[in-house]
Amino acid sequence: LLFCSLLYKGLFFMAILPLFVMFPLAFFLFSNEKNYPNSTYFPQTIIGPFYICLPLIFFLLIAGLDQGKMWIFFILAVIFAGDTGSFYVGRHLGKHKLTPISPGKTWEGTVGGLLANVLSAGIFGLLFFPSLSLISIVVLAIVIGISGQVGDLAESLLK
Repeated sequence: LLFCSLLYKGLFFMAILPLFVMFPLAFFLFSNEKNYPNSTYFPQTIIGPFYICLPLIFFLLIAGLDQGKMWIFFILAVIFAGDTGSFYVGRHLGKHKLTPISPGKTWEGTVGGLLANVLSAGIFGLLFFPSLSLISIVVLAIVIGISGQVGDLAESLLK
């Protein structure tokens, strides 16, 4: 029913999402390896498709919005700036480790990345979204930056 209702509403990509869960589960259930729940690859197999497909689905939904392609470019530019800022600030000024999950990340790099997020979003937002207030752009940049940092840590956890 979920599949049919989503398909009827034109959300094809959301409709096929459950298949990305069912196929890996079916593979493990019917495989010859009997210790599939204890397999080290089991979580990656289940979470991997979501980690890759969900953002792509949301990008397709965002692309359908007014100025959707510009919003996608904004999101990617802010994420790229934050990753770059985190890397360079962490490399040159980083002294305090953020977490054992990802030993290369530092608190200084995290702050540098967030500052790069805000700076890039401010410039991009003022140029391409002049109707948005500066405070809205800053809040959006911080949300994108924190989400990116958490996503990086989650990816490190899966490795």
